[in-house]
Amino acid sequence: KADLKVYELQKDGDIYLTLNPDYISGDNAKYMTMYNRFARWYDMSEKWLGGLLYGKAVDKLRRELMAEIEWKDHLSVLYVSIGTGHDLRYIPKNIDLKSLDFFGADISIGMLKKCQKSCSKKTNLQLFHACAEDLPFADNSFDIVYHIGGINFFTDKAKAMQEMLRVTMWTSNIRRTTSARTILRTLLLI
Repeated sequence: KADLKVYELQKDGDIYLTLNPDYISGDNAKYMTMYNRFARWYDMSEKWLGGLLYGKAVDKLRRELMAEIEWKDHLSVLYVSIGTGHDLRYIPKNIDLKSLDFFGADISIGMLKKCQKSCSKKTNLQLFHACAEDLPFADNSFDIVYHIGGINFFTDKAKAMQEMLRVTMWTSNIRRTTSARTILRTLLLI
């Protein structure tokens, strides 16, 4: 928020702890618990199960969605529900990840810890333990705000969208997709 002072925040390693307990109910509580327990195996299970069920369709779709964003070096970026950070590999190869002022927010501290381990050397990533309905950033903070799959897991989807819009610069892009499974069902008419 406007009065946020990063140096005053508590941290777990390099992860800023900004989760508002008022938003930990309903789907948020359920999925936070699930992803905290599952974080250790998430990337491996997504690779194997996703590959088995959908082949390369999910990779292709995520790459296409990332290509729709107007990426440039030296932008400020917020990835809402960053999870393990696995989707950063879909950012176009011509973008210097280290040049981005990159922020990630997720409700699962387990997923954030995995993200920190796997992405810290590739990016200048700052991670925030926060829910999408209460992002700890000032209005108009980011050139790019994006979220891929998972909005259907939020307790208050409309509030999450309002928050993503609030922190996006008015001249910028916001990208949100429904879950890959929903998109695949729609595309494949399953």
